[in-house]
Parts: sequence; structure tokens; C-alpha cells
Amino acid sequence: MARSTILTILSAFALLHSASPFAFTSSFTATQRRSTSAVYRRGSNLSMRVVDIGSEAAFDKTIGGAGDALVVIDYSTTWCGPCKVIAPKYDELSDKYPDAVFLKVKF
Repeated sequence: MARSTILTILSAFALLHSASPFAFTSSFTATQRRSTSAVYRRGSNLSMRVVDIGSEAAFDKTIGGAGDALVVIDYSTTWCGPCKVIAPKYDELSDKYPDAVFLKVKF
């Protein structure tokens, strides 16, 4: 049941955000380009469950470091109303499923 819920949410995210954010990498700010993401590891001291991704390299590094863990990705923008509504629920899911890797890609 839990896995089907996550897959349903992933499908909703995919429908909301059908374009790849990395097609628009030139729109990333300099700060976002310099940012690095923390790679989620079980038992780490990572205080946040949702990892913010600021570049394609950070995305690849985080996905590569996830191993066999379930990876859930939220693509969002600052102007997207539904993205703002989903954000608290996404955070709740990350707390509910600590063995999964939750990523947030903003573009």
C-alpha cells in the first residue's frame, strides 16, 4: 500500500512537471550552480530528509549515492501554486519513509 501511494505521488509529479529542469540550466543562478547536495546515507547525521538539488551534477551524484534505496523526486518552481501545496505533504512523506531518498529539484 505504501509503495503504491508513493508511486501515485510520483505519477502526479511527472504529470505536473513534464519538462526536464536541466534543459533550462542556464536559468540557474550562480549560487545554485555552486551549491552541492548532500548525499543521503542511512545512519548519517543529515538533519533534513529532503535534499535540495541545484545542478545536474548534484542530481547525478545524489542518485548515484542512493544505492538500492527508493528515490522520490519533486520538481518544483517558486511560482507554482500546486508545488507550494504539495511541499508540506512531501516533507511529511520524507519523515514517514526514512529509508527512501527524497529530492527536490527547483527550476
